[in-house]
Amino acid sequence: MRLLALGMFVATAWAQDCRSLHRHGKLNEAKACFTKLTQSGNALQMAEGYWYLNNSDQANNFFRAAVKAQPKNPEPRVRWGRFYLERNKREDAAALFAEALEVQKDYAPALIGMALVAAGGFDPKSVEFAEKALKQDPKAYEAHEVLARFAMEDGNPTEAAVQADKALAISPEAQDALIIRATIDWMEGKPGTEWTDRLEKVNPAYAEGYTLAARIFV
Repeated sequence: MRLLALGMFVATAWAQDCRSLHRHGKLNEAKACFTKLTQSGNALQMAEGYWYLNNSDQANNFFRAAVKAQPKNPEPRVRWGRFYLERNKREDAAALFAEALEVQKDYAPALIGMALVAAGGFDPKSVEFAEKALKQDPKAYEAHEVLARFAMEDGNPTEAAVQADKALAISPEAQDALIIRATIDWMEGKPGTEWTDRLEKVNPAYAEGYTLAARIFV
């Protein structure tokens, strides 16, 4: 069991390193990193690599293998769920997050996944899931970002700013929180450069943030 846990930690750490490169806009380095993961022989690493390289069939195959290899570990199901969520397959994503919660009750990453699924449909349950995640992991900045996003879409920019600031207090590079703070400034007729400048330093290639801002304005 200890060897299994160690193997899972190594697999997750490698993928986190690659995702960090992507989050910082180092796209060439990220591609090289994820390509290396596809050659690792570790099912979860390979799934993450093929996901980034947009090979959905192979990503699915290796996520399935990772779940089979580690049926008592919720992490492969959560990562598979995030893969589906990115492709807007919310029902498939929700099913995997629910399975992860069956494996480990109140597992914070799975609760965040459920919150993101609900937020995609402007479902108030996103708040419930995000708050549950924070009870399990107070440093889960993504949960604060979900709460900020919901507050914005609910017409409450004051609460959105509070939640975005909480996310940034945990992770100064929380990119959705930065774009939400910029959006609040834009809605108030301010330039928002304090936040966009910070976002530019973190990840100059973060187009997803402006998509989020456009959705909020709509």
